[in-house]
Amino acid sequence: MKEFIKNNFRPFLTALGITAFVIICMYHTSCHITPEGITLITNDCKSAKIEGFKIDGSDIHVEFSKNVKVEQCFVVEASDDLEKVSSIENFHNCENKMQVEWEDDPDEFIIHYKLKEKTKIGKCYELYSVVRDSAGSSLSFALPFYGENDHFPDIVISEINEAYSNKEALSEFIELYALSSGNLFGLELISASNERHYPLPDIEINKGEYIVVHLRGDENDKNCVTEKGSNLNLSKARGSVAARDIWINSSESALNSTAEIVLLNNKAKNKLLDCVMYCKKDYAFSNKDWKTESLCKYAALCSDAGLWNKPCIPENAVYSNERKSISYVSRTNIEGLKNSPERNNDAKCWTGTAKSKMTPGKKNAW
Repeated sequence: MKEFIKNNFRPFLTALGITAFVIICMYHTSCHITPEGITLITNDCKSAKIEGFKIDGSDIHVEFSKNVKVEQCFVVEASDDLEKVSSIENFHNCENKMQVEWEDDPDEFIIHYKLKEKTKIGKCYELYSVVRDSAGSSLSFALPFYGENDHFPDIVISEINEAYSNKEALSEFIELYALSSGNLFGLELISASNERHYPLPDIEINKGEYIVVHLRGDENDKNCVTEKGSNLNLSKARGSVAARDIWINSSESALNSTAEIVLLNNKAKNKLLDCVMYCKKDYAFSNKDWKTESLCKYAALCSDAGLWNKPCIPENAVYSNERKSISYVSRTNIEGLKNSPERNNDAKCWTGTAKSKMTPGKKNAW
């Protein structure tokens, strides 16, 4: 445990050596609750330092520079209000505190905190704790985290459009198909060419749903509505579909038209779930391996996870024999996935064609 925490979190937490005042100001400026942030409320200069932490669902493990004992601890719902910066007064005046159990590991200098109540999926929380070392010096801190998702759906990538045209109001999208019901929070889509991550929101979906994730959305466009409930007619922007629409707030190019690997990742569980590799025909014929470091890296990850049935190289990717390039790829074995636990996934399970054959939010056509 100690080695894992040190290897994964020590570089970030090195910055915690600066004063508590500066850290709180940084928190106030961003005010985004993330598993990577931590706020010092009060800090005796002689007290123990926080060396690292790990969040695992409702279990939170915090490593200190020396042995400490917990004097006080509870969890509160966090706020995105910029005026409500974490402070002792805010924590003590907060209602509806959630109780927390803890165990200390004196050999490892780790406190294991465990929530006694179930959190809401995707909700922001903060763990507030006061610890004291054997010399009497104390440290108060707030550690933000998200409510755990314990109900992930069985879901696959089913269709991709990489083409973008401002004149035609055509934008990149990734379609997903739900083989079972569940909540999307904690899942993300990744475009390997530019290593962009697109986190999916807290949405309950049903078995058999098609979900279209639009990769370029304008937050100022009131028609770009992410449909979180049962009403799937809220999104009116160009490109909206009859199925569930999710809009990513971005104006940047999302998918590469020459060569790309798209992945579906369970970030919360650190587990890749699905992928598709596609490229231009000339690229597949002229390159024995992917031409960029990022594509090579993610191809190796897909291979290690067993997500592609053949070696993850360009000649085994999806491409079109009829066209020099493709702007759309569609999965052809959705029906087979419904009835089989096996996840066949290679170029034979996909087809690459022109944008005129796109069927976002509908049963795939080819």
